[in-house]
Amino acid sequence: MNLDATEIFSSFRQFELISRTLSNRVLSGMHASRTKQSDREFNNYRAYQYGDDLRFIDWKLFGKTEKLFIRENVSFKQSKIHVLIDASLSMNHKEDAFSKLEWAKLFTAVIAQKAHQQSDVFSLLNNSSAIRGSAPQRTLGLHRQLEAIFNIRAKENWTLFDTEAPRKIEGTLLALSDFHDTDLENKLLSLLNPQLDSNLVRLMGPLELGIREFDISSVRDLESKENGFIDSSDPIAFKDLVDRKIRDHRRKWATKNCIYDLINTDEIFAESLSNWWLKRSNLL
Repeated sequence: MNLDATEIFSSFRQFELISRTLSNRVLSGMHASRTKQSDREFNNYRAYQYGDDLRFIDWKLFGKTEKLFIRENVSFKQSKIHVLIDASLSMNHKEDAFSKLEWAKLFTAVIAQKAHQQSDVFSLLNNSSAIRGSAPQRTLGLHRQLEAIFNIRAKENWTLFDTEAPRKIEGTLLALSDFHDTDLENKLLSLLNPQLDSNLVRLMGPLELGIREFDISSVRDLESKENGFIDSSDPIAFKDLVDRKIRDHRRKWATKNCIYDLINTDEIFAESLSNWWLKRSNLL
């Protein structure tokens, strides 16, 4: 499935359509849907035993067999997933089809579509009220959630929340970022708690990862606006340096019991999405 970022983000309607298509095609059949905890799904029959709740006797089956059978049902717990998209300026970095921010927005929209299909609770933490709890996003419809995702723009001095202490959130946290922003990492640490399963998705392009040759000697930091210098004459040493920093970063978050995934934004989007879902579908 070939995707073009210019086409996808040309209009909200196109963005909504493609995210729904990806959810239906790429994620379809890869995970059993869940329903609200109050709902129950029929699983099997078993013979009635003394003391069983009479409400679960199948009287229609009794009329046919003159035997008492109990309908065994399975309850599914409703999942809660909270997604954070890094909107700092470095997320505008674009090497190929998608910028990191475009990749994160489309990925999040697909997850929102899947959560809606499964009747799970989806919350976008970029809305500060979702963190503080003043306006729970589970009350918002899918259309408005997708609009909020589509309208995210990277900006200077972006911050997840101000000095106000965030509310405690439970369920699953999914954070999409290049993790070049120390302030964001500190804010994320403040959200962690024993009732929250956290998954960090680090987005990096092939140049950032050191897997594409380059002939530049300086780079501009989109956050600080300062120029930095790199030694392009030794790509192997640069690649080793990048790999070491990623390993250290992964270990840091592993000590916080966080799942850590690294995604190359140059890879085919649908394949990256499918591979991630095969590993992490238990989050939803």
